[in-house]
Amino acid sequence: MRKLSIIYFAIFFSAYFFTIDSHAGERLADHPWDYYYEKGRLQFRGEIYGEASINLEKALRKNPEAWEAAELLGDIHVIMNRRMKALEWYRLSLKIKEDRPDLHCKVGELYEFHAERELALKHFMRAVEIDPVHVRGNSDLVRYYVRQGKRELAREYFLRSYNAGKNRAAPFMKTAREEEKKGDLVAANSFYEKAIEAAPATIEAYMGVYENNRTMGKFGAAVGALERLIFVKPDETMAHIRLGHLFLTSTIPGKKKKYCLDRAAAHLETARELDPLNPHPCFILSDLYRSIGDDLAAEKYHRMALELENRKESAEK
Repeated sequence: MRKLSIIYFAIFFSAYFFTIDSHAGERLADHPWDYYYEKGRLQFRGEIYGEASINLEKALRKNPEAWEAAELLGDIHVIMNRRMKALEWYRLSLKIKEDRPDLHCKVGELYEFHAERELALKHFMRAVEIDPVHVRGNSDLVRYYVRQGKRELAREYFLRSYNAGKNRAAPFMKTAREEEKKGDLVAANSFYEKAIEAAPATIEAYMGVYENNRTMGKFGAAVGALERLIFVKPDETMAHIRLGHLFLTSTIPGKKKKYCLDRAAAHLETARELDPLNPHPCFILSDLYRSIGDDLAAEKYHRMALELENRKESAEK
């Protein structure tokens, strides 16, 4: 409903601006750059991307230093799946104003998509150089180093963000747990969310939101909490296992069964890659394949799970 309101709002004001423009005639040239920027920004919010692009480009012609317009043009091209064009606008925006960690992350992620790993790393590193506890920058570096198999470096960048924020999160975490003891899970979640806002690397807060939503039967919200966690820490094995279990065993609002099974399998395979000696993902994968009638795959994963479990028990003796 909120999104529709934004769209209607943007359409109304676009029509208003258009009326002004049509009556202004030759006076159009007198509009300042921020007139076109605001017009384009409203159209962007209303998903009127073609008209937004025209007005944002006008803003840049009026003011070549309008880095905000250049970044928004990049965002439009990302949405339209024109990544190379998006990269051009983002680089222009950075050329005008370089000290923006969010934009370095956007640029780095586009380079990462095109397998330009060294260029991606350069921008991720610059993001955390500007802001050492920048959650997206640290998360990008965690993901980057996980993919490179450099788990210690990934851990280092995650801990940097976690340690910087834990004192800010502590009062909210304390209150959240007090609310849980009273049985008020909704209030507890509100304080966990405040902890996440104060310190986005607080794993325990995401897990608290997940557990409380699962208890209340809000499985979509439980999935959302874990997905936000793996954005911040992509190598959090237990989050992937729990997502796999949730997608397999729960009804997720708005998601079809095939989608849920595919997501369950993907998260469980990721968990296996992250922790090859953990039998739990294999047990759940066995259940998943048995549920769709693939007994051969179910038996394969069950056998793997038992072997890993026996190996673990032998190592503990």
